[in-house]
Amino acid sequence: MTVSVRSENVYKIYRLGSKSLRGAVSSSLNRMLSGKDGRERQDQTVAALRDASFEIERGEAVGVIGPNGVGKSTTLKLIAGITEATSGRVIVDGRVSALLELGAGFHPDLTGRENIYLNAAIIGMSRQEIEERFDSIVAFSELERFLDTPVKRYSSGMYCRLGFAVAAHADPDILLIDEVLAVGDAAFQTKCLNRMRELKEVGTTIMFVSHALPRVRRLCERTILLHDGRVVADGPSSDVIATYASTPEYSSNLATRDEGSAAMECTLNDDEDIGLQDKPVTITQVMLLDGDGGETKTCATGDRLTVRIEYQARGVIERPTFEIWFHGMDGMTYAIHSTRWDGYIIEAIEGEGHMDVTFDPMWLLPGAYDIDVAISDHDSVSKYAWRMRVNRVQVRAGKVADGLVYLPHEWELNPRS
Repeated sequence: MTVSVRSENVYKIYRLGSKSLRGAVSSSLNRMLSGKDGRERQDQTVAALRDASFEIERGEAVGVIGPNGVGKSTTLKLIAGITEATSGRVIVDGRVSALLELGAGFHPDLTGRENIYLNAAIIGMSRQEIEERFDSIVAFSELERFLDTPVKRYSSGMYCRLGFAVAAHADPDILLIDEVLAVGDAAFQTKCLNRMRELKEVGTTIMFVSHALPRVRRLCERTILLHDGRVVADGPSSDVIATYASTPEYSSNLATRDEGSAAMECTLNDDEDIGLQDKPVTITQVMLLDGDGGETKTCATGDRLTVRIEYQARGVIERPTFEIWFHGMDGMTYAIHSTRWDGYIIEAIEGEGHMDVTFDPMWLLPGAYDIDVAISDHDSVSKYAWRMRVNRVQVRAGKVADGLVYLPHEWELNPRS
């Protein structure tokens, strides 16, 4: 197989500190006011990558994952030629198309139409190629109505649509995609993933940086895990993602969501119900219990897990409904359950008590999952109590599987005689 990308013992060092005229004047004033003689070194350095080595063969789709600030975006910028390694070398064989930052390669005062030509030329497309593919680019972006509008009036999602449409139609040998797809809506994200699969089928090498682990698992057979600028794992995506999600050192960072799920952010372990303090019932505590009834924060795929919802009702509440949500660190909601949906009718609650919802076995795959719980009226229209991200369960590797969840199943072979 032909190697498309080779990283050999790459270090990338960034210098912290301003070199601009404004920064120099500011530094001089600070030294004068502080009484320092200026001999103290003002600049510091940080290593974005440390001895990073890997090879990617032509036609591979490779995910790059890890906490924020570990060198994922720097890796793609080195491959794209946007920056150079401090030491070591990066060897690239083929035409590179990259979507690394929103608005990169666009001029805000130019229209969408003009920016298609500009951006396509920047990534190496000829005038003839742009003309031939222009209609397909516009159709893919679904921005026909806004084509003659200056892009400075575009939303972040519209930037993403236009940028990806151009990058995906450049017939690249190597396609680099950073987390920018997160700002697109769900339908467009699916469209982009399908386009990347099409490119992969015709031999395009893909490197995909994302915090959305299920998307990485679905698109990439192989994944590289970075930590502190180093390659700490490189192998089949399911194995590397399980390592990342199951290791506390890494998984504690999964709580930092991407831009696309920012609307779902809320404080873990809220002390009060969300805006429902005057309602007739309060959720006082939510506990996780293992198979022996002991309090826990972890379980393995296939284990028994009980979520205990303790409540205090201020009077008699007739026919309440208990609800529970499991949210992944990628912003996706993996499961929602309700006593009403399950046909579990509760005539009334009064005073203190608790509701246990037991998952035996728990079929979520390895990862960290935030839990919401709520108590509502029988039809789930009015929420009496609602605790968001009130607890978190860390699911370890157990049953071997891939996808989003593990489904109970049986195999039966019936050979013909």
